Order: sequence, then C-alpha cells, then structure tokens
Amino acid sequence: MKMIRTFHSIGHGGFCTEEFGDFTMVYDCGGRNLNVINYEIEHSFKKNQIIDALFISHFHRDHINGLEYLLKNYTVKRVFIPFLHDNQKIQVIVENAINIRSDSFTNNLILNPVSTIQENSKNGINTYVIYINSGEGDGNNLNKENLNIESINSNISNLDSGTPITISSSTLTYNWIFIPFNFEYNIWADKIAQALNTIDVNKDNIVQKLQTKRSQIIEVYRNIHNGENNFNSNSLTLYSGMINNSLNILRLNNLLFYPFNHYSHGHVGCLYLGDYNSKDNRSWLQLHTAYSVYWDYLSTIQIPHHGSANNYNEKLNSRSNIFSVMNVNRHSNHPHASTMKYILLNSGYPVIVTEDSCTRYIEQIEEL
Repeated sequence: MKMIRTFHSIGHGGFCTEEFGDFTMVYDCGGRNLNVINYEIEHSFKKNQIIDALFISHFHRDHINGLEYLLKNYTVKRVFIPFLHDNQKIQVIVENAINIRSDSFTNNLILNPVSTIQENSKNGINTYVIYINSGEGDGNNLNKENLNIESINSNISNLDSGTPITISSSTLTYNWIFIPFNFEYNIWADKIAQALNTIDVNKDNIVQKLQTKRSQIIEVYRNIHNGENNFNSNSLTLYSGMINNSLNILRLNNLLFYPFNHYSHGHVGCLYLGDYNSKDNRSWLQLHTAYSVYWDYLSTIQIPHHGSANNYNEKLNSRSNIFSVMNVNRHSNHPHASTMKYILLNSGYPVIVTEDSCTRYIEQIEEL
C-alpha cells in the first residue's frame, strides 16, 4: 500500500488531497486568496487528472471558491456535500456576505448545488452529486454496511451520515474507507430565517435583497448572535483510514521544512473537521461517538476552523503523537495560543500550513 496525503499551502482555507496511485480524493477546495487556491490546484494535478471523490465540508467561500476552477479543468466523478435545509442555505449566504461579497457561482451552489455543479463540470451530468443526510452522532452509524464507491452513480442521490465508503485501488492491500458525517445545527438557522422573514427576506429572494438591504440583513444576523459573527454552519466531517488497525508496521513520512520518518503500527487515519465546532460537550460527544471505533486509528487530525479557540476541544488531542494540522494565513490571529498550548501539553505535533509552499504538509504512507 502507498498513499500520499497532502495539506496544500493555500493559507487560510481548506484544500486536502489523498492520492492512492489510481484513486484521488479531495476534501474542500478553497482559500481566502482565489489566485493562490487556483494556482495550487493547477500545480497539484496533471492535466488529465481524475478526481474520484470530492468532499465539501461546508459552503463558506474559503472552503469552496476553488471548486469552479477544479470542476471546469479536471474530471470530477463524485461530489459529496452536506444536505442543507432552506433556512440553513439562507444562513450560509448571509455569512458569506458578511465575510466578503459573494459571487454568483457560490450563491448558486448553495441554492441549487446539483445543477450548479453539473453545469460547471467538465464531466457534465456524469459528475454525481451525493447529499450526506444529517445525523445525531449517537452511534447508530457504527453498524452500517460498507458501500463501494464504484457503486455510487446517478441512482444514489443521498447517503446517511456515517456510511462507510470503501474504495478500490491497485495500490491498496488493505481495506480503506471514507466515513462522512453531517452534524446538524438548526437552532441558529431557524432563528435567522424567522427574523429575516419580518423584513420580507427568504430563500427565494435572499440574493436579490442583499443588493438592496445588505446592511439591514447583516444587522438582523448579528442581533441574533448578540453582535458577533458566530459562523457555526454545518460542517461535513470525514474519517479517512483503514477499516481495522492492522498490526503490520507502516511507515509514515512527514515533510515539513525537512523530511523525517515516523513509524506507526496502523495509526495512519486522518480526521478532517472543516469548521466543525467541537468546543461544547454535546458537540464533542457527538463527534467522538460517531467515530469511536476509529479514534485509535488516527495519526492526523485537521484542527477545526484553523485552530480557533471557539471551535477547538483539547480532547481532540487526548491521544499523544497526533499530527494536528491548521491552515492559516501568515499574518492572522489563527491558530489561537490556547489551541497551540493544549496540542503541545497533550504531546501532539502542531503543523502550521500557510500560503508559503515550504509549509505544504505531506504524509507518505506505505507498508514496510
């Protein structure tokens, strides 16, 4: 078995890839600087590259604004996205408007994801879009049957959270799975939608109304959050790793400024968290329960929301020797000092990836 896992140097955002020789997975595809993310995409893939699976954590622009370029220039077979209710779509559109004025592709993607993806895809209608239904993280997913990714076609439009997706690759001698989970938070979305409805703003006119009532809409949003920008939308999490913890020794090569080897007995899994809010006890328990079978298989965790103290829970690093990756800009407030402190106190390895190419973080995983 041989696989290359990369956290790409796009600064504040998310663009991660796993390449198994003849199988490629992408998790998120965006960054604050559009030129930087498009450059990184172009120089990461061959011209005829096939993307077998693309997982989108959520629809904030810093995680998806490279998607249009990726779809138009490469063959993307399957796109997995969190299912959003109408009120959640309104919430995300407003949050993007607060951060930066949204473009038409992003708004269309949120409102009509299937048609927007297929109309912009080099692969057209042969790019299958699969919604991941919301789940509670109560452990009911742990007994779900495996689903081979090659069986996912136009007949499958939705999957339950926690469905183990297996892959086929000529380089794999072990069973490898992806487990996406869409943890749902409706409380804020419902409150925002109800408040906006009082000023005649809804899903059908939100984009138009942002042109004429932008300040008023943003004020309504901030009043709901007591004057703060509290961006806690749905975030699709993803486990990528082996089905079971093999006793065979695997070598994990990590490149960060300089190469070094880290030897592992099967601990080669990664947990991608996007902007998931693991801070409060309920959210942490949901996350841990959903992935409880695989928690001890992890070697790497993408620390949520770029290391923000508002999203980080030190229990993420309850196991020692976890490579804790954070994508940030060179000049920003991320990661928070307390996040760095708890990673180190728990004998973790903080990995900071900026827009500088020398910080690109690569793990080469292979059987000895």
